[in-house]
Amino acid sequence: MTNKTHVINEHIPYYKPNGYKIYLNVETNDYPLHWHTDIEIIMPLTNEYIVILENTQYLLHPKDIMIIPSGRLHALSCSTEGKRFILQVTQSILHEINGFESIHNKLFPCAIFPSNGASPEYLKLYNLLSRILEEYEAASPLYEASIHALILSFLVQAGRIRLQQADNYS
Repeated sequence: MTNKTHVINEHIPYYKPNGYKIYLNVETNDYPLHWHTDIEIIMPLTNEYIVILENTQYLLHPKDIMIIPSGRLHALSCSTEGKRFILQVTQSILHEINGFESIHNKLFPCAIFPSNGASPEYLKLYNLLSRILEEYEAASPLYEASIHALILSFLVQAGRIRLQQADNYS
């Protein structure tokens, strides 16, 4: 477990003013307890990944999707080699979605979409993240605009799923 006295406010450098950062993480280094103003979307591609979010440990299996809302203390840990798709999205993109404030609280403490069972809702999210990764790797003309649009679609879809889940529990 990470020592809470060493909390870091992570400043995420965006190399272009596109409002997101994509990272294909293959490191076996742990990331100590930190927070940032961006939403973080994590999907392990190979092997498991551990996310510690405010004293709760989550074990993500390959292709599980986790959304960590902005401002949440979290640490990342991996004990084996693997590959993770990490997408960090600025608040400016979120404000482009009319009504997103109404679902933002549904993402707390985090939103996890497990790959087991592969529900239709999960498959929509997985397909959007896969398309984002394909665009990123191909870097075809206008790929950044395409990624931006796909991020918006992903967030809208995730918000709809969380609203539906909240309705089902109420």
